[in-house]
Amino acid sequence: MSNLSFFDLEKKLKRIRIEGFVIHKGNTRFFEYVKNKKVLEKPTKVYSITKTIVSILIGIMVDKGLLKNIHEPIQNYFPEILESNDPQKKEITIFHLLTMTSGLQVGNFEGSKNWVKFILGQPIIHKPGSTFQYNSGDSHLLSAIIQKISGIPTALFAEKYLFRPLGDSFSRSY
Repeated sequence: MSNLSFFDLEKKLKRIRIEGFVIHKGNTRFFEYVKNKKVLEKPTKVYSITKTIVSILIGIMVDKGLLKNIHEPIQNYFPEILESNDPQKKEITIFHLLTMTSGLQVGNFEGSKNWVKFILGQPIIHKPGSTFQYNSGDSHLLSAIIQKISGIPTALFAEKYLFRPLGDSFSRSY
C-alpha cells in the first residue's frame, strides 16, 4: 500500500470511530492508527472475537482435510442428539453453528458443570437454518467439535495452526 492509501485508510478509521488498527507482517509494522494514547493503556472488550477465531479454526480444519463437510449433522459429534425427543435437533449442521442459525434457545451455560450437555439440552425455538440468533452456545459447540476431531484443546489447536503461523507477534505460550 502506498502512503496515500494509508492516509485514506486512517481517514476512514477516524470516520467510523475505530480506536486502534494495526497492519503487521512478520516483524514489520506497516501501519498503525491509534485514536489516542488512552487506547493503548486501557483494556478493550473484544466481544465476538472468539466466535470469529473459532470459525477460522473450522476453516483451517476443512483446509487440512480434518473436516470434510460443514453441512454434516452435528449428531456425528454429539451422538446424544439421537436420543433427543426433538427430531429438529438432528437437522443441526456445522454450517448452522457457524451462521448462528442452529435454532437452539440461547441459555446461560456458564453456570453449568457440562456446557455441551446444557447447550444441547436447550429446546429448538426456530427451525435450524431459518433464523439468525446470536448464540455463544453455537460457538462453544464448534469448539467442542474442534477438540473431538483434533484430540487437543481448541486453544492449542489455534496456537499450532493459526497463531504460530502468523508469527511471533501473535503467538503466546500455553
